Amino acid sequence: MRLRLHQDKFSGPALFISRCTDPETVTIQPDGLEKNDDNEIYAHEGSFIDKDGKVITLTKGEGLEFSADPIGILTEAVNLTDGPQGGSVMKQGTIYANKIPYPEGVEYEESFMASIEAKLPKITCVGNMTPYTPASGAGAASTTVDLSKATGTLGIDKGGTGATSASEALSALLESQPLSVENGGTGKGTASEALDALLESQPLSVENGGTGKGTASEALDALLESQPLPITKGGTGASDKDTAVTNLGAQKAGE
Repeated sequence: MRLRLHQDKFSGPALFISRCTDPETVTIQPDGLEKNDDNEIYAHEGSFIDKDGKVITLTKGEGLEFSADPIGILTEAVNLTDGPQGGSVMKQGTIYANKIPYPEGVEYEESFMASIEAKLPKITCVGNMTPYTPASGAGAASTTVDLSKATGTLGIDKGGTGATSASEALSALLESQPLSVENGGTGKGTASEALDALLESQPLSVENGGTGKGTASEALDALLESQPLPITKGGTGASDKDTAVTNLGAQKAGE
C-alpha cells in the first residue's frame, strides 16, 4: 500500500515538536512512498518509522492504527529520490499530536494521543495545545513542556518585551509607549525628542542660561529684550522704539 501525505514537499521546521530529546539518525527507506508532481520521493516530517527505517502506514480505527510497530517519529523531511538516506528520528520528547501530517482520509482525533503514547511510551502527546494525561499504564508520562529549550525573545506585539535584560525591556516598553509629561515622563521615544518636549513644556530661563521660551522666534525676542544688541554690533541698544530713536540720535550727535 502506497502512502501519500497532504504535503508534496517539506515546507519548514517540524511544527509538531514541542521538545525532542536526543534524536537518533536512522536510514530511511523509500519503500511504499509515491513520487510527487516533481517526480521526487519524500519521507515527510512527522512520519512514523519502523525498525527497518520504513514509513509506517496510518489508518483510523479505534484510535490511530499502525501498519507496523514504530520506533520513533521523523523530525525532518528526507529526500529519498536517489534511494535510502539518513534521517533524524525522535524517540523521546513531547509532540503536538494534532500537528502531525496525517495521510489523506485520516482526520485527527484526541484518541490518537493515547494510541501514539501506547506505541511510543517515551513520547508525550499534547493535542490542541491542551496537555493530555493518560489515566494509567505504559502511556502515562509527564506532560510538562520544557521551556528551557526555547530560543529567541517574545516581541511586544505578542505580550513580551523583545529584550533579554531588565534595562533593555524597560527601554523597549517606554519607546513603544512613552510616559506622558503629565505622568512624569516626556511622551517621546528618543533622547532628542524628549529634550525638545521638556524644553517646550518647561523652557530654561534666561537666568539659567536659557531663553525662557519654547520657540526660536520667542527665544530671540526674549534674548534681545533682556540684552539688546548694541549699536556697535548693528543694533540699537534698546528694547523699545523711543529708546532706540534716542540712542541712535545720541549716537549721531556725538559722532
